[in-house]
Amino acid sequence: MFMSTDHAHTIAHFVDEIRAGRMELSDIRRRLEQDGMPDKVIREIFIAVDDQLMRHMLKDAANSRNRNMMYGGLALCGSGLLITLGTFFGMMDMKGYYIVAYGPVLSGAGMAFVGWQNLRT
Repeated sequence: MFMSTDHAHTIAHFVDEIRAGRMELSDIRRRLEQDGMPDKVIREIFIAVDDQLMRHMLKDAANSRNRNMMYGGLALCGSGLLITLGTFFGMMDMKGYYIVAYGPVLSGAGMAFVGWQNLRT
């Protein structure tokens, strides 16, 4: 197993291994004990790995939520445009009236923009 005396590098290695599915969080203690690490250092590394994994999970959840907001906004905006253009071009017979669905268009565009902005940060 690849181990380094640099704890930051060791922590990053364990986080990468766990995120890739090649290792479980519970395997850290056993591997570090096999390498002769003191118990205090093992605890510090375990806590640091757990913290970083939590940060990654929270970031992944936020990205998923923002992607859903962006795509939902695009769908809402598109349906508003479809209704507006459908009445304008006569695809929906409204007997001379037009529906301008500015509410769904504007709110959908706003949702899509906020979701996209949040994904960029």
